[in-house]
Amino acid sequence: MRASMRPPFMRPLFESILRSATALAAVGLLLGPAHASASQANPRTAPAKPALTQKAEEGGLKIEMQLLPQNSKGLMVGEDTRVRLRLTDSASGQPLTGVRPRAWMARMNADLASESCEGQVKRFVSGRLSQRADHDMNVFHFITLNHDRSVAIINPQVSMNVTKLEGIVQLPANGDDWVLIDDRDLLLVTMPSIGSVAVVDLKGRRLLSTLKLGGEPRRIVLQPDGAVAWVALDQSDQVVALETEQFKEVARIPVGAGFHGLLATSLNGPIAVTSTKDEQLTLIDPKSRTVSARLKINGTPLALAWSALSQRIYVAGVNDDKLTVVDPVRGKVEARPEVGRGVVALRATPSGRHVLALSEKASRAWAIDTSSNAVTGSLVTEPNPDQIVFSGRFGYVRSLTSTKVTMIDLKSLERGEMASNVVPMFQKAPSADKSAIGVSDIIAPAPDGEGVVMANGADYNIYYYMEGMMAPQGTFQTYKRAPRALMVRDQSLREVEPGVYVSRIQPERPGKFVLPVLLNSPRAMHCFDVAVDGVSPSGEKLPSDLVTKAKVQLPRDPQPGQVAQFQVRLTDGKSGKALAGLTDVQVMVMQLPGLWQQRQVAREVSPGVYAIDQRLLQPGKYRIRVGVESRGAGFDVIDATDFDVGLTQAPAASAGKTASTSEQASAPFATTKTR
Repeated sequence: MRASMRPPFMRPLFESILRSATALAAVGLLLGPAHASASQANPRTAPAKPALTQKAEEGGLKIEMQLLPQNSKGLMVGEDTRVRLRLTDSASGQPLTGVRPRAWMARMNADLASESCEGQVKRFVSGRLSQRADHDMNVFHFITLNHDRSVAIINPQVSMNVTKLEGIVQLPANGDDWVLIDDRDLLLVTMPSIGSVAVVDLKGRRLLSTLKLGGEPRRIVLQPDGAVAWVALDQSDQVVALETEQFKEVARIPVGAGFHGLLATSLNGPIAVTSTKDEQLTLIDPKSRTVSARLKINGTPLALAWSALSQRIYVAGVNDDKLTVVDPVRGKVEARPEVGRGVVALRATPSGRHVLALSEKASRAWAIDTSSNAVTGSLVTEPNPDQIVFSGRFGYVRSLTSTKVTMIDLKSLERGEMASNVVPMFQKAPSADKSAIGVSDIIAPAPDGEGVVMANGADYNIYYYMEGMMAPQGTFQTYKRAPRALMVRDQSLREVEPGVYVSRIQPERPGKFVLPVLLNSPRAMHCFDVAVDGVSPSGEKLPSDLVTKAKVQLPRDPQPGQVAQFQVRLTDGKSGKALAGLTDVQVMVMQLPGLWQQRQVAREVSPGVYAIDQRLLQPGKYRIRVGVESRGAGFDVIDATDFDVGLTQAPAASAGKTASTSEQASAPFATTKTR
């Protein structure tokens, strides 16, 4: 994507996927002279036990960072934790609203410890895979439900020359509709052809389970409290309730035969289900899971909408020229506004003031004022409209047989009018690939609300459209997979109240971490120190400041083709005692620059001394890394040792403080690495 084509909400993120030199220079300009002294400062020394609440003052701002674990008093491995930033103006004390702070959390290693806060930020903002943090609190993903029985996770921000595809989860059958259980990183996907619902773990990029329901499960919704997922079984008379903790069926309710529309209303409101064959609307009390009302709706009812403002349900019959407005409290029909036949989609505007109806047959859209239930306007759309999704200002209408999108101006509705514009969007009309036509949304609002992202299975692309432009501002591949549905999953820091921004992490390993916070405007930056505790395989709690010292003994003058023994002496960094009896000491030997590697579990040859035998086949430069997970030390924690094989030139350099060849020859454990 050209620099001039970067959309506003992605602009700071797309800066990070330029080549590293450009990205780092951009960060230097971003931070400005206010932080010039920070880049020249000595590396920071982390406190032994950083607090869960820390405060700093930078660039005229007060930054308060809180870590809020779900269950424990400390930050633990595997525990769901909220990161909460409170930003206030130092002078006035007013909350800083409407900004997009950026934050990361990364395990501290020798390279990070040697850098200033600004240097650490430069690493993470570059977007390169080699510089990625353990937790990136700025990310969003495109998730697509595809024609080839797969769910794809695409990261538009990562700096990769070949692909931005981060994961593929294969499903047992094609999916039609889906819901996201956001706080658990789970997707529920309906698969009508096999009568089942798939449970997909987005974090682990895997299929967790397949729930057999029978019938043709197509539409699925979550209750507003997230406790139950409701699944409508097409070509049957049933809707199924699945509790979302154990994914067990807790109710199966008759709702009338045929195809079904499905809608969750308010927190305490009913679940609404339409049935085309029996021409019925069924209202279900989600608490008691019993039917509260059954209403006769003529004209093959299918599409549903809910207005939070009017607290009314809107129903469209494909073969009716009127909508039906239902009061769910009284369980009665309240109004019948007249529209054209063939309405296949209904949706309330973000304010709830209007409901828009789309007729695929008439290629027309109507606006209904929810305060009076009167039709206030209509207009012609591109041929065969079937979906509408809203951004902050516009409604975007996808049409099956057109490469263009109809945009409806929401402000015009407030004036009692209905204005539109048409924007060229796709290369091919969506109907060019029938296998990519699904029932779920193929359009999603952009994270900043100033545009939309839409997929098109016919040309294997995802398009970003920014409000006010006459063409898409960015295109992303779907890697020859035709999307049937699209969602944009925003995991960045979100403003939940004035000046308070929240994200969520789940630490995967113990140790000392750095948590940099960066603001573009106003310019401010600070790096907080964070400690994560863990649990050993035996269940023993591991403190975050666990230190392991490792000394590597290299064989003298190793030659290609020979088996050489490498020994590692491990000691406790505080007591100095030998770490005997460990069973998970791993030694990785690799040929630089990443040409070959092999990992072995080392055997203990004497108390605290562990050895491996390794054949080195080719002359060259090699590196040894040591990892002990039971001590909270991965391969990136204990510093590496470099050595030469079959080279006669000067002694090899080390990734850390590696001893010279003569020193190695004179001391049994001359190369010392401490972490």
